Amino acid sequence: QISLPIMIMSVTEHEFELCHRFNLEPVIYSLYLLDKLINWMETSGSLTFPSIHIKLDTGLHRLGINVDEVPSFIDQMKSHRNHLHIKSIFSHFIGSYSCEIDSITRDQAHSFIVHSEL
Repeated sequence: QISLPIMIMSVTEHEFELCHRFNLEPVIYSLYLLDKLINWMETSGSLTFPSIHIKLDTGLHRLGINVDEVPSFIDQMKSHRNHLHIKSIFSHFIGSYSCEIDSITRDQAHSFIVHSEL
């Protein structure tokens, strides 16, 4: 039996029920997906959801909440704060392994700090 938390990195709205049933922790990476999660909770009658993780897009532009959407995301989270537990906020740096693009990494780190503290 697995007793450690399991983070699901690329969840879709079709997997919320499985995440809830097996106490899996989805990564919410868009305002759209947050809306779908809240809608699923309302239609399924589930009052709470296990821990979720938030992925911010600080420049890689794959998955992640765009920094322009953070205020709307926060408003949506505030209105459901008693039903959702944010376990972590993270991002993916484009080139933290390469000193040649340190300035980009610093910009991403600054963006992450600014937007995760909101």
